[in-house]
Amino acid sequence: MAWIRWYEGPRGKVARIQWRDPKSGRIGTRTLGVVGEETARIALADVAARMEGRGPTLASASSTAALGRFLGALAVQRLRANTIDFYRATLTPILAHFGSTPMRLWNRGMLESYIATNAATEDRPGGWSPRTIQIRVNACKRFIAWCKAACVECGDFVAGYKGPKCSVPPRLHYTADEVGRLLDVAGAPGRRPFVQPMIALCALAGASSGDLYRLTWGEVNLETGWLRSRRSKTGQAWVVKMPAQLVEALRPIRAVSGPVLRDLPPTPQALTGVFGRVAHAAGLSSEGGLKRLRHSYCTLLGVGLDVDLATGQAAMGHARGSSATLRYMHTTEAGLAGAARVIEEKIRAVR
Repeated sequence: MAWIRWYEGPRGKVARIQWRDPKSGRIGTRTLGVVGEETARIALADVAARMEGRGPTLASASSTAALGRFLGALAVQRLRANTIDFYRATLTPILAHFGSTPMRLWNRGMLESYIATNAATEDRPGGWSPRTIQIRVNACKRFIAWCKAACVECGDFVAGYKGPKCSVPPRLHYTADEVGRLLDVAGAPGRRPFVQPMIALCALAGASSGDLYRLTWGEVNLETGWLRSRRSKTGQAWVVKMPAQLVEALRPIRAVSGPVLRDLPPTPQALTGVFGRVAHAAGLSSEGGLKRLRHSYCTLLGVGLDVDLATGQAAMGHARGSSATLRYMHTTEAGLAGAARVIEEKIRAVR
């Protein structure tokens, strides 16, 4: 016997399949996450089939219909519209390249053929970079995983494919002095009221462009100096003790309720343009856009040097154990020397 249980999670209704083992009587659980009712019913049928000793029943579908259902599942998970558009734009030409071949017959050779026709070469320098190939392959992996979970027939057309190696580009950031210059220029007379608070939230609290649009005064307390919200991208808790400079930047626009930043441009791209003009006036490069301000915040935290790893993860709004935090880790020769002394002392203690 198996059943579905629903409960409210930080990003919406979460489905959980539970069943009672007929031999031990114990309750088994499989958490599906934020999914739609259709996906939950399919997963329930899969569990019931396995309990009865049957394999899951796979359904055939056209690539267009499968892609539509996949994008619908992403919408149920409350992914941002531009993220869903990315998967649509990435997967549509790949599936079109596979043509009328049934999904169950898709294989790695078909993917490699598609990549070969688009990858950068000496004769085609404007083709896909190694990083672009990696991003598209990862999108395919997510589609294949969804097909498996939704019991849709689909061949594993990635099948362990490893694209060309690509190095992680350095994360651009500003120094503390440069952040101060940006705040001074943003607060100059003639600037729109939201500009300095916008830059302060990104550089001093690690806000992303999505966070700027959804942050409300109910989540900000200027008296205690605490900001308690959730990251717009991941839904992770975002709890920050605001620096004095950020509190002062927010005081002039303080309101009882509503969004913290009013009269923002309609799109993040326009917001980046506003930041670019401020950076130009401060004599700084705007490469990296507002994301560079968040990187500056994460770098200035000094994770591993001034702030421990757990605190740094919470301040950045990263999930516990996230590898993204490790990119901002700092080490010093003194710290490395201390690690050597730890080993020396432990060996000396037993000899």
